[in-house]
Amino acid sequence: ERFSGRDALALEGRAPANRLVTLVVNGPVPAAGAAIVRDGARVGPLTSPCRSPELGKVIGLAVIQRNVADGTPLQVEAEGGPAAASVAPLSIVDPDKRRPRA
Repeated sequence: ERFSGRDALALEGRAPANRLVTLVVNGPVPAAGAAIVRDGARVGPLTSPCRSPELGKVIGLAVIQRNVADGTPLQVEAEGGPAAASVAPLSIVDPDKRRPRA
C-alpha cells in the first residue's frame, strides 16, 4: 500500500545508518550509555554493559554507525579513561547457535 514516506523507509531498510552489535570491552564495566569513540569521534552509545561470567569478559550491546561496524578498533569512554573495544558476533556465547535451549 502506498503512503507518504514509503520510499524513504524502504531505502533505510536496505542500508540502515546504524547497526546493533556486540562489543567486547577491555577494562572495567563502563556505565550504560557510555560513548563509543573511533578516531576521536563519537559513533554511538553502549547499552547493557556487564561482565559475562561465562566468557570472563566485559561485553555489551551497542548501536553504532554502520560504517564502523566492520571490526574497526573502537574505544569506550569509561570512568578510568578510554577502554579498548572490539566488535564481536551478535550472538557471542553461541555464534553458531548449536547449544540446545530449554
